[in-house]
Amino acid sequence: MKKLANTFDAIIIGAGHNGLVAANYLSKANKKVLVLEQRHVVGGAALTEELTPGFKFSRCSYVLSLFRKNIIKELDLIQKGLKIHYRNIPSLTPTKDVGKYLLLHQDRARTLQEISKFSKKDA
Repeated sequence: MKKLANTFDAIIIGAGHNGLVAANYLSKANKKVLVLEQRHVVGGAALTEELTPGFKFSRCSYVLSLFRKNIIKELDLIQKGLKIHYRNIPSLTPTKDVGKYLLLHQDRARTLQEISKFSKKDA
């Protein structure tokens, strides 16, 4: 490990979106960076995978809205192939009560109607 530390300016453990962003900024600052990932894919929470044949699951990629726009611009991510696919389907959140669920829609009015099933005040 000491030899690796002497070869690189930074070693990042984990190739999730945060690790990849950090590696890009360090690289832009002319630092020699090594990114290590134990899985066969990179992306962490910004990843969608087919865990069961025919069914794709988000690993929390819905929080892309939290991904700062200036990062996308500063790292030229669109030009480098970043594609953002917005869902046009609601997000389902089941509850412990059988038959009760919350659907969050793109449409604000429909989402507020769903929230009101649980709390009119919050809606």
